[in-house]
Amino acid sequence: MIRTGISSAGRWCRIAAGLAVLLATVASPAPAQEAEVLERRPPFRVGIADVLEVFVFEDGTREECLVRPDGMISLPLAGAIRAAGRTPEEIAEGIAQRLGKYYENPTVSVKVREINSYRVYILGKVGSQMMISSVAPIRLLQALAIAGGPDEFASGRAIVLREKPEGGQERFEINYEKILKGSAPDQNIWLQPNDLVVVR
Repeated sequence: MIRTGISSAGRWCRIAAGLAVLLATVASPAPAQEAEVLERRPPFRVGIADVLEVFVFEDGTREECLVRPDGMISLPLAGAIRAAGRTPEEIAEGIAQRLGKYYENPTVSVKVREINSYRVYILGKVGSQMMISSVAPIRLLQALAIAGGPDEFASGRAIVLREKPEGGQERFEINYEKILKGSAPDQNIWLQPNDLVVVR
């Protein structure tokens, strides 16, 4: 039994060391790699409780909008506009279409002032089960590191449950030991808001 315990501890120490090295690479990519890393990152999509600044060039209107629980924002003339689940550019296009009744080819900019919607949840066999709040997307291994890494009873696998915009869930089976060994880097996915990660 003592031998088994030492082997298990050593195994997770090696995994933790590999995780630290990999995360350091992701967190501080070389200049040549940085553009590639950013290119693979999914576009930011606005969520509930985010704060947006909307500027209409034609009349100089500047509005600060909180995304409501129903995913909408409200603006003078444009009325209620869906914001949750859309990029700032898509929101600006939607507002411009509404304002087309009042201005010819209106120009609208949308900036994100506060990100309050990016939360992911880590459950299962980890050091600390928790909700992670971030101002930028994170990858699966980064989330595991924040949660203290897999515990000694973990199997090397995890499940990611993701809500679909049209309803229902997607399910991803992840082998994070393969990620650490470099044989399955594509499984180190970017987590999306409200993803639930269950470490088995």
